[in-house]
Amino acid sequence: MTEAFGDRLRAQRRKCMLSLDELATLSQVSKAYLWGLENNRFYRPSLEKIATIARCLNVSVDYLFGERVITSAEMAIDEKFCQTYLRFGPGRKKRIREEVGVLINSFCDEPYVNRREY
Repeated sequence: MTEAFGDRLRAQRRKCMLSLDELATLSQVSKAYLWGLENNRFYRPSLEKIATIARCLNVSVDYLFGERVITSAEMAIDEKFCQTYLRFGPGRKKRIREEVGVLINSFCDEPYVNRREY
């Protein structure tokens, strides 16, 4: 069974050794709202608040929703890489895509194929 959002949030809060009160203070979100999130009482929680809480817990929003784990440090590195890549010209971007394809092929069982050139 997949772990629910609230369970992941509670587990990460506890991993960070934070009480509901402490996380409420750090994230500037009410303790009652956090309790509601941890107990899956909200059908459509505020993404802005979830993002703030995730930053306080040093995880991504995706992680809280059950996706792969990405730390804030990893996100910063990826963001810097993407910003740098976007400044390159078409020729350099093509070369990077080709090199990345070679690297991916060396780590994966299924071959990476760049089917479309931009």
